[in-house]
Amino acid sequence: MAINPNLISPCGLYCGVCAIYIAARDNNIKLKERLVNLYKGGAPDKGTLPNSDKLSIEDIHCGGCLSDDLFMHCQQCEIRSCTRASKKDRNRPDSLPGFWSVGISGKIAATS
Repeated sequence: MAINPNLISPCGLYCGVCAIYIAARDNNIKLKERLVNLYKGGAPDKGTLPNSDKLSIEDIHCGGCLSDDLFMHCQQCEIRSCTRASKKDRNRPDSLPGFWSVGISGKIAATS
């Protein structure tokens, strides 16, 4: 799998493997329906996503943490908000020690 640096979030998660991102990218209605069911508490012992009571398949969209098209849960991310406010997220990895970077080889590596 090729790593897209634009899909590495400020916290180090890789948005390219997120089910919300994949469902939106592929417009996979069946996956979107399953995600809505999951986040509303339809899976045993998994709980619910806060504020998911009115969640619908139209809400299952995200272009990744560095985009302006965010899933409702990602809109509330304090790490993303902090890095956007300080305008450092586009200058990663050098400006954010301890976060993730993509080396020339395309492999993800922790920065020091």
